[in-house]
Amino acid sequence: MKRPLKFYNRVSQSCETKEKFSPFQRPLFKEPLMYRLFCCVTGFSLLFILGCGPKLPYEVVPFSGTVTYQGTPVPGLPIFFLPEKGRPSNGFSDKDGKFTMIYTAKVDGIQTGKGSFYTELSPGDGSHYDNRELLETIAAKYPKNNELLLFEFTKKEKNFELKLE
Repeated sequence: MKRPLKFYNRVSQSCETKEKFSPFQRPLFKEPLMYRLFCCVTGFSLLFILGCGPKLPYEVVPFSGTVTYQGTPVPGLPIFFLPEKGRPSNGFSDKDGKFTMIYTAKVDGIQTGKGSFYTELSPGDGSHYDNRELLETIAAKYPKNNELLLFEFTKKEKNFELKLE
């Protein structure tokens, strides 16, 4: 049922009643077939535009393990893996020295291939575990681009032990 709308004439300020639809009441499509076709085309267009998400440029495998220094787990240590080509991964050891490497915000792991582990400290690192001196010693021994912790990975690692001496 159509509802009459009131339109005001600016000159006479009188009110007239007309049988018209406002833009919000007018049906977009007069036939159900056109509506279905519109929905299908719109849906497929969105799927095409969004796709399955961006693909990573390198192969990334899940990676976790434990970091130890002279046989003792090291809590609160920031750990980085720098591959020969590509982007680095990072991790942070918990109170038991366990860590999981993170490649991007949504992807855990490290890039396959050759690379080296290193550590860098920021002002707040180690403050939760009262071992700042130990972390500074480790960071001085294993800076970025060191040759001491050079590894090559081709598959996922769940129990890797990063032994620091």
